[in-house]
Amino acid sequence: MSEERKAIGYHTLSNTGGLAVYEMDITEDKVLVGLVTDEAKEPEWLDIVEGWNEEAREYQLGFMWGNWFIPFSEVMRC
Repeated sequence: MSEERKAIGYHTLSNTGGLAVYEMDITEDKVLVGLVTDEAKEPEWLDIVEGWNEEAREYQLGFMWGNWFIPFSEVMRC
């Protein structure tokens, strides 16, 4: 990353990796998300969307990471 960012939340993808949520822009309906790895990678802005959370069996707000819907209810706040 070109500048040091502090994560406001994390979502676990596997036992060795996850996503960091750095910022939310509610006015633009976007969230700044980056993959947590050993290599510094630039986070990207993703659209906030409503999607189906199978575990909760209801529609919730979140974002799409590739083909995966990540609901905000599954993002752990820091």
